[in-house]
Amino acid sequence: MEPGYPYRGPVNGPHGGQFGGPVGMPVGMPMGGPGGRPFSCPPARSGYGPPPVGPPRGFPAGRPAGPMGGMMGGPPGMAAIMGPGMAPGMAPGMGPGMGPGMAPGMGQSLVLGGQPPVASRSAMLLSGCYAETMTANAVANSLDALRVCLAEPLQPPVMALLEEIRRCSGVLTQVLDSARTNPSRVPVLLDYLELLLPCFQKSLVDIRAHYDDNTKTKDIRWRTMYHKMTEEAGGIPLPQIFTLYHQFILLLGQMLTRSPSFDMNALEVLQQRIEQLREKQGLKPPEQSKALVAPSHLGMNYHDKNVHWAEDIFSRPLPCRTPLKHLEFSQCFGPWLPPAMPSTAKVLFRRSFDNERLTLIAYIDPTNKAPFLMIRCLDAANNPIYSTKGVHEVVMQRDGSCLVLQRWSYADKCAKLWAFLYFLTYEELVLFHTAFVALKADGGLTRKVQDHEFNLDREKRLFQAKIEDDGFDHLLIVYQDHKTRRMRLHVAIWSGELRYWPVWTAFVTHPSKSWVVRKGRRRIHLKDVQLYVFCNDYREEHMRQNKSGAFELIFHSEDAATHFKRLLDPFSSTATSSAPSTTPSGPPTSADDSDHSESSTSSGASDDK
Repeated sequence: MEPGYPYRGPVNGPHGGQFGGPVGMPVGMPMGGPGGRPFSCPPARSGYGPPPVGPPRGFPAGRPAGPMGGMMGGPPGMAAIMGPGMAPGMAPGMGPGMGPGMAPGMGQSLVLGGQPPVASRSAMLLSGCYAETMTANAVANSLDALRVCLAEPLQPPVMALLEEIRRCSGVLTQVLDSARTNPSRVPVLLDYLELLLPCFQKSLVDIRAHYDDNTKTKDIRWRTMYHKMTEEAGGIPLPQIFTLYHQFILLLGQMLTRSPSFDMNALEVLQQRIEQLREKQGLKPPEQSKALVAPSHLGMNYHDKNVHWAEDIFSRPLPCRTPLKHLEFSQCFGPWLPPAMPSTAKVLFRRSFDNERLTLIAYIDPTNKAPFLMIRCLDAANNPIYSTKGVHEVVMQRDGSCLVLQRWSYADKCAKLWAFLYFLTYEELVLFHTAFVALKADGGLTRKVQDHEFNLDREKRLFQAKIEDDGFDHLLIVYQDHKTRRMRLHVAIWSGELRYWPVWTAFVTHPSKSWVVRKGRRRIHLKDVQLYVFCNDYREEHMRQNKSGAFELIFHSEDAATHFKRLLDPFSSTATSSAPSTTPSGPPTSADDSDHSESSTSSGASDDK
């Protein structure tokens, strides 16, 4: 794929600039030249390349160039994302030997495969957000001028369209603001922006093309615009196309800032709808380039003590999505009481089920600093009802695609059913269960977490061994789900009072032939692996101090490293199922148990849980 988002249609902006208007075009400038005459537009360059160096037509006199030199009026703070090797005045994506106005891909190639490095790609796509923001404002203003000239019955749909376009411009601006304050999180957006921007750009360009068609009256221009673009989108009304864009961008902003309101399932649904819209618009699907994003960029800044690890777990895209079957409606069985979450509580995450019919919020109570879960359901009259329990009062077990939550009844002095939570994917189920166990283990009101609570039912243990991890001895386990066959790595504390507390987990995706690399007798590097960390004290970056940024596993024995490499290498001649079964089921009950000793766990092990 060529660098940048790959819209290849005729792109002439309202002022002749690329992407529907020059990057520095003032907000609110109307389309066309004086008297409404369209500007003469030069042929558009292909790809998402830098606009010409120098002030574009229509740029206010005396205004200095943007912080990226040639990218006039680019969003402030972008220079920090440009990365080393980019001289002032060079637009993002320009490599050595590229002159002003040359599109990326001309001259020297930036990287193999034609994709720019992450820093250049970030600057390029964020500049695209800025350009489309300016274009959207100009298009909305032009539609407002068009609305005044139309018959009154035609004005409401025009008003709805221009309001949705302005909302898109507003949330794009918010994303740019958040990108400046969360630069380490920007890489998680890149693939989504590459999916969105060509589609969003084409919709704006098509509106402008209809608006500039002086061969038709303004009534006919609007009717043609509305019906043709609705038909092209497969029947989605034109205003709702921009509603789709707005919802998608809003979720991207929530993901960027780790908002507790972020809903990954909703993002995935909207992503699929935009992919379908792109196909109907005749745009080629973008190549996924997640390998260009260092997994360390996806993690949270663990030095920031103000950010709880649980706030990060559900605020970034999953590396894979393994669907679960036999889904039913999630339910809560009370007791129902008024909402008990204090206004000053720290919200950790929010998970919704069945299109918001049931929502679970995890928060830290400011009084006792203990974690609590509040479930909000809708009754038969669609009124919200609430049930709240401390994490220390709840026990969780897996039943297929469902997590069963039981609460302790102080009145009856026994456990009672509290809720069923059905998950769409295996990854979400694992993350929710592990996060719950970690919160419960660390909760100030928890007396003791039983060993069996750390286990997730219906997983097979294929391997376990002792590793050196961030200066501590940890237990590494390879699990495989019984139904989906998806594998994951799970690391827990090796010994002591905190034994078996989860430290991190990562899902095995086999991204490339060389994703598992042997670097020594006891060292193995994992490339493109994304860790989900369940404690604030762990420092993932300590295990990525190598040239490639790969995650390093340091085993206590050479045999363990050998067996691990053989098990995880997808091109190994040894099948996963051939690992010998030497480890009994469940976690060991003492540090001296045989299945917890290094000599026995360095070999492959298999057990059904």
